[in-house]
Amino acid sequence: MRGNQANTCGSLLLSLGILLCFASIGEGGNSNDFETPVRSLVIDSRLAQRLGDVSPQEDLNIWVFFTDKGIFSEEAYKVALEDLPHFFSKRASERRQLRGVEFDFHDLPIEQEYVRSIEKLGCQLRTVSRYLNSGSFEANRNQIEAISKLPFVAFISPVRIFKKPLPEVETFPGFKKTDGVFEQEQFNYGNSFEQLSQINVIELHEYEISGDGVFVGMMDSGFDTEHETFDRIVSEGRLVATHDYIDGDEDVTDGPPSQKDHGTCTWSALAGYSPGFLIGPAYGAEFALAKTEIIAEEIQAEEDYWVSALEWFDSLGVDVVSSSLGYNDWYNYSDMDGNTAVTTIAADLAVARGIVVVNAAGNEGLTSWRYIIAPADGDSVIAVGAVDVNGNRARLSSIGPTSDNRTKPDFMARGVATVCAQPGDLYGTASGTSLSAPLVAGAVALLLEVDLTLTPIELRANLRETADRHDNPDNSYGWGIIDAFAASGLPSLPEEEDFTSFFYNYPNPFEGVTTINFFLKRRSPITIQIFDLTGEMIQEFKFDPVSTVIGNNLQIWEGNNQNRLKVAPGVYLGHIITDHYSAFTKLVVMR
Repeated sequence: MRGNQANTCGSLLLSLGILLCFASIGEGGNSNDFETPVRSLVIDSRLAQRLGDVSPQEDLNIWVFFTDKGIFSEEAYKVALEDLPHFFSKRASERRQLRGVEFDFHDLPIEQEYVRSIEKLGCQLRTVSRYLNSGSFEANRNQIEAISKLPFVAFISPVRIFKKPLPEVETFPGFKKTDGVFEQEQFNYGNSFEQLSQINVIELHEYEISGDGVFVGMMDSGFDTEHETFDRIVSEGRLVATHDYIDGDEDVTDGPPSQKDHGTCTWSALAGYSPGFLIGPAYGAEFALAKTEIIAEEIQAEEDYWVSALEWFDSLGVDVVSSSLGYNDWYNYSDMDGNTAVTTIAADLAVARGIVVVNAAGNEGLTSWRYIIAPADGDSVIAVGAVDVNGNRARLSSIGPTSDNRTKPDFMARGVATVCAQPGDLYGTASGTSLSAPLVAGAVALLLEVDLTLTPIELRANLRETADRHDNPDNSYGWGIIDAFAASGLPSLPEEEDFTSFFYNYPNPFEGVTTINFFLKRRSPITIQIFDLTGEMIQEFKFDPVSTVIGNNLQIWEGNNQNRLKVAPGVYLGHIITDHYSAFTKLVVMR
């Protein structure tokens, strides 16, 4: 979705619309159990009911949504927008430029005076969200009542706790670096071949497309960054940033023994590199890792950690986000409408900023819930369900539609016995949409390497048009299993990498202008030289890698020499030099 600069009034109305989504949650609720009268639309009805069941001293985690960002004139708004690029990385600004997205109201920081006023009531700040114009606080019943009376507070709701069952994991015995697996040939996929072949990633790897230059953000419980499968990422400096939202530091590897299990599985499915056992789709990408999920009796991820990580990814310049999470009883199926869950709203706003957000559809297919989970219900979020090796939907995979009757999930990938890494330099298999989502996110990174200007919506459209159920999407499979190579639009590689036939010009012979066609397996510095039959070079074209594309490229020749004079009729010899092949062709000039 290509963004346009919103004017002041439009941006403020958009913010108000988001707040009204939250207000609507409480309109049908009954707050009789909350004894102290407050403004009826300020406190979420379910939070009000909860407050009636707890002691006045018990702290709750809440979202406080503000009415504005302390900007009340067009001039002030313009000045604030002009200052915004200083608060984002260069890479974040470049991503927006590539995908036609400008800064707007949602990128502005929240009004700090509002936060300080709430802190003065004795509340503990957890995090803030510029996307949602809100702050997350720890507050007791009396403090929440006081917050509800502040003039700049629009709405208060609980921070939801999302639950995600651990995947079924089986470990392969004895798979260690000491076995010499890193000495094997580059594309020995081992047991991971089938999960990549199913989504047609192999042909993109044959192009040497690996996610190079694409920045991926992953949220999970923790990560074993010392696992051998991530050695190349770490040694090449492609682990760009880490942050632990649970402990407030940069260590994403600590915690109970099981804390790293799930994140190590998902990251390796997307980007592992252990020839002979596991190769992920985007093994050449760059990464930011966020630890947002708390391991206890089950994996839990709180909304405010998730939203904070998403906004951090945005500020870093991330291109793709891969995430899996669930829900608890705070949400009903009616809330899966794309406009209610905090994470869903934040995810859609991230997509509007040029970030592809890929989320697990959920493992609720065998439960009484059955349906997709937030933020997979977002209309701009790519929700991924799970299939087995034969392409059959896993029974645990959540189904659609959303409560407002949109088709979900969007796509499917391997989520039954998916090969992945496990802490301690081990490998195994795991099942669940938690594993199918990173496979699709990895494929997305490859498609962005092919064309970094693709917006998230354009990229999703390419995947929809080429997935195996594109002509008949449904609420079990969505548009079906993706075909990453078909979605790239690239032609099949020549057999034995013979690119000679792809270096030619048309029309040929020609009188005025001809187009020189050449094919690249990867972006490369290019030199095209044109010689006459005496061997004298009469014209030369040079290209930097950034000015070339993977696949077919074109260069116009107007039949002139380097002095811009028309050459004589006759036969000329063209020579192309790349970093992976050279070739010759004949060009015939007529007058």
